[in-house]
Amino acid sequence: MSLRRSPFVLLAVLVATAAVAAVYLRRPPAQPNVEESVPAPLPVAEEPGPPPDFRPAQPEEVRAAVQRVLSDVIPPEAIRAHAAVVGDFNGDDSPDLLVPLRPLEEKLAALNDLELANWIVQDASVPALELEADPSPKPALVDKGDLLLAILHGYGSAGWRSPEARQVYLLKVARHSELSVIKRDEVKAQAAERKQRWPHLLGDLVRELGHERFLYWTGGRYVWHDPAAKLAQASALPKQKGKAKP
Repeated sequence: MSLRRSPFVLLAVLVATAAVAAVYLRRPPAQPNVEESVPAPLPVAEEPGPPPDFRPAQPEEVRAAVQRVLSDVIPPEAIRAHAAVVGDFNGDDSPDLLVPLRPLEEKLAALNDLELANWIVQDASVPALELEADPSPKPALVDKGDLLLAILHGYGSAGWRSPEARQVYLLKVARHSELSVIKRDEVKAQAAERKQRWPHLLGDLVRELGHERFLYWTGGRYVWHDPAAKLAQASALPKQKGKAKP
């Protein structure tokens, strides 16, 4: 290439470079990756709900709760509302209600109508081991002269006071005694301290004052735990004699 043409070549290169630069300058800047630049939302902490309502039961609200679920079979005059107790008997952290009832003879047929009943009748006096040995026990029926304990399982933090609380167990008992509630953790701590053997406890216990027995939930039914009766039963069994040495 001659020296005369070199300035023109240099000028052409500069013009081309300027044109390319102008094209790049007119392009919009590259957008960042939205998915990478936007931070993930922080998890929203759930607000704690109201605490379970374990206030003592008032007679008026006890009658209203029983009538809500048993109005067809239990009239108001058959409810011992003043003797009701509150606790978490089935261990689901929702308050339950236990109230003694006196079924009327003219309501027995309706109480024992198992096809239409939305309640479960159980005989709590049957020992748990005896229940386990019988895989298909006969359904319990309410007889003339029977007394009942109704347990209304709670729903949510409102417990048995909630309109959604509908699950009811009717327990046949021989007598109506004064009842008190003992917390499950308290019983377990005392049993461990005294090295006593207790059944597996899921919820709070109901103690019959003046007696040593306790009512508890097994996971499918309610039974009495009666240490005195077990000791008497064990002492009544014949002692096994050792085999005579040859």
